[in-house]
Amino acid sequence: MTRQIPIGYRIENGKAVIDENEAELIRSVFRYYLEGMSLNGISEKTGIGNSHGGISAILTKRCYLGDRFYPAIVDAETFSRATEEKERRAKKLNRLNLFKPRPHRAVPAEFFFTNDVDGTATEEDTPARRAERLYGRIQIKNIKENTHGQR
Repeated sequence: MTRQIPIGYRIENGKAVIDENEAELIRSVFRYYLEGMSLNGISEKTGIGNSHGGISAILTKRCYLGDRFYPAIVDAETFSRATEEKERRAKKLNRLNLFKPRPHRAVPAEFFFTNDVDGTATEEDTPARRAERLYGRIQIKNIKENTHGQR
């Protein structure tokens, strides 16, 4: 089962409230990160998530600053320092991909169905099999250069 509400909160009477036990884990994630601990190390020490990705997501969730629905768990200074540290580490590891241009890729411009199926249904005709037949009939007419939304 997936969790829909961020760690550190629970819903009571339709409102998000702080779950103090989980909120302390969130605060410790920020504290450990600012002390220099790795994302994997934080994940292992706190038991939150199963990889560095879960911890990284926590460090970037703005709801922990508080908004109209979620009460604040961390203060703005701590969140800002963690964001700066994350950028510093990414730069040190040459992982700042923010400004690299995206490669242009050719994308299909027009699709049409071939006429190689007689269209008769059988006893074994299921929605999945019909979809498979239709997808198998798709042909690409021509290809245009992808300009990322530009015409």
